[in-house]
Amino acid sequence: MLQYFIPAKVAASAIITCANCYFIGYLTLRSVRHLISWSELAVLGFLTGSAWLSTLILFLGIAGLINTATYLVLSAVLCACFLFVRRIDRTRCLQGNLQAGLTFSWKALITLAGLSFGAVYLTNALAPEVSSDGAAYHLGLVAEYARQQRIMPVPTNFYAALSQGLEMLFLFAYVLGGHSAAALVHLAFLLAMAALILCFGIRNGVRVPSAVAAIIVFTTPVVGMDATVAYVDVAAACAAFAFCYVLWLWTDVRSNALAFHVGILAGLCFAIKYSIGIAILFGLVVIAAKWQKKGGGLRSHKESGTLCSAPVSSRGRG
Repeated sequence: MLQYFIPAKVAASAIITCANCYFIGYLTLRSVRHLISWSELAVLGFLTGSAWLSTLILFLGIAGLINTATYLVLSAVLCACFLFVRRIDRTRCLQGNLQAGLTFSWKALITLAGLSFGAVYLTNALAPEVSSDGAAYHLGLVAEYARQQRIMPVPTNFYAALSQGLEMLFLFAYVLGGHSAAALVHLAFLLAMAALILCFGIRNGVRVPSAVAAIIVFTTPVVGMDATVAYVDVAAACAAFAFCYVLWLWTDVRSNALAFHVGILAGLCFAIKYSIGIAILFGLVVIAAKWQKKGGGLRSHKESGTLCSAPVSSRGRG
């Protein structure tokens, strides 16, 4: 029975990590829920919640609270908050689901691609971590934090100076289920990216092109290889797309609350990978340009400031 228990524990650990991301995202997206569909809420909730959970794990790590008990208690609290808010909340999302407007053939093709490639990806993600960067520093540093039960400076390791936003999620999953659980968390970002591409097509009335794009992204071998190990590249691409998606939504509705989540996702981009931290500058430029074109002054609006308030778990060490 042990050979079945270990994969189940790994999968459960990754599910708990991703569920916690969604719980926090659901709670923080309440103010914009009337602007997005349930499908968008599910995907964007997971992604914005990733930023918040990453930051929370960072603070817990600094406080020396890296252990299974702490993480399980945190999970129970977040789940309770989610269930309570969901029970009393009356805010309705826009109508729309991931396969709305698609013919049966396209639905079948999406389902077939998802199940067949998903099974292959799941099998590979459950395997022991043997990737070079994953074993060397993405999980190497995470394993050291778990052993020490706290986040501490590592002045002898150059990679410890890089942003580690996704590694904080890896840390949560690693403590509960080991290295393969971290790889499954990374795989979840590939699922989120494919789903968000479908959401984009539904919102813009280009369902078939978006379905083709989602299938291509999900089934591309190099993307699948990266997503099934403890790398950060697929998560970085997903965060960047989500940032552009929400920024594009903001250009339509000009909501202060939505601008806040643009900032959250810009911070997530920087926290996952320094190279896409340009999202912060890009978001500021777009928002400033839109308000100047409209004739409004930036001082009278909160949007430009929200981009500076995004949680960033970039635990750099010089």
